[in-house]
Amino acid sequence: MGAQGCALGTQDGISFFEPVSMPNASIIDTNGAGDSLAVGFLSGFVLNGFSLDDSIRRGQIAARHVCTQKASTSSLITEKQFNLL
Repeated sequence: MGAQGCALGTQDGISFFEPVSMPNASIIDTNGAGDSLAVGFLSGFVLNGFSLDDSIRRGQIAARHVCTQKASTSSLITEKQFNLL
């Protein structure tokens, strides 16, 4: 949903989440943002056992990070950049 944030559907219905803000991080390219959101969410929820809210935030941070890079970059996000804890 881009600048509108994202939505998550569960058995309890659909929840909407505001977009994350990353000051001093201009959007350069949105290629891969959706994939990054999915991977950030799934790795947080499935692999690390984070709550749905924290997993969504992790996915949004990953997507936002990707948007600050050119599509062909090799600049990977670090665990510190997720800043969940």
